[in-house]
Amino acid sequence: MATVSDIQALKGKRKIVALTCYDYTFAKILNTLDVDVVLVGDSIGMVLFGEKNTHAVTVQKIAAHTAAVAKGYTRGLLVADMPHQSYQNPEAALENAQKMIVAGAQAVKLEGGREMLPQIQYLIENGIAVVGHLGHLPQTAEKIRVQGRDEVGFMQLKADALALAKTGVSMIVLELMPTALAGGISRSLSIPTIGIGAGVETDGQILVLQDMLGLYDDFSPKFLKRFGNLKKEVENSVKSYITEVTEKIYPDADHSYS
Repeated sequence: MATVSDIQALKGKRKIVALTCYDYTFAKILNTLDVDVVLVGDSIGMVLFGEKNTHAVTVQKIAAHTAAVAKGYTRGLLVADMPHQSYQNPEAALENAQKMIVAGAQAVKLEGGREMLPQIQYLIENGIAVVGHLGHLPQTAEKIRVQGRDEVGFMQLKADALALAKTGVSMIVLELMPTALAGGISRSLSIPTIGIGAGVETDGQILVLQDMLGLYDDFSPKFLKRFGNLKKEVENSVKSYITEVTEKIYPDADHSYS
């Protein structure tokens, strides 16, 4: 199992590969591949539970799915998202982060810049590794919008990144920002950055597994590339099953007991 230090040591050597994962079956698959970081993300709300946003995701849900993923993924770093309103103050942040660690996470991720420094510092002081998240913040944003295109936003994101790094976060996710800004932030930090919709100059990339596999098509932003079409594979497989059942082809003798 990789440690936070192992992932940090990859900065400047090669790109870091990260994906979300929510269950044991997919975790086992990712465990056989060169995936450095797995995030049990609050995108579970939309992808698995059909919600419109992440607000309905609870600490209990993330912890339960983290425990499932931890049983199958052991080669890299396992990170759990801190759900919406689970880290409103340092004490709540620690109480809820500890549940993620008990479930099997090695680090927790929370959204926000300098306003989150008290929570981040308190978690780190209590031995919990923290991953930051800047740019587009899905838990509080009303709509998807690229961040940092204006001078004020540009300077704020740079200052937030430096402050988070100084406080001791292990790495930072940069979401939906211009390539040049994300690249500049990445070069200014000694810790890794993981991009999503932030261009090629970050230290690594993350996507939602079901998005990139073509299983979940309710979300199609510009940055998303479909690396597979598993939805069509599932449809074709189920169609074949329907045909064989209705035409009494399955189960045949090879799939029956005497």
